[in-house]
Parts: sequence; structure tokens; C-alpha cells
Amino acid sequence: MIAILVQTDLKKVVIRKKSENILYCRWY
Repeated sequence: MIAILVQTDLKKVVIRKKSENILYCRWY
């Protein structure tokens, strides 16, 4: 269970980073 929770958290972080990168690309 803990491993699954960690994996989902990592996926959320990766998605956030990707979305932030897209926003930065649009701003600049």
C-alpha cells in the first residue's frame, strides 16, 4: 500500500512539473 501511495504521489509531482513547464513555455 505504501509503495502504491508513493508511486501515485510521484506521478502527481511529474504531472505538476510538466504542466508548469507548459505554462512557462507559454509565458516566455
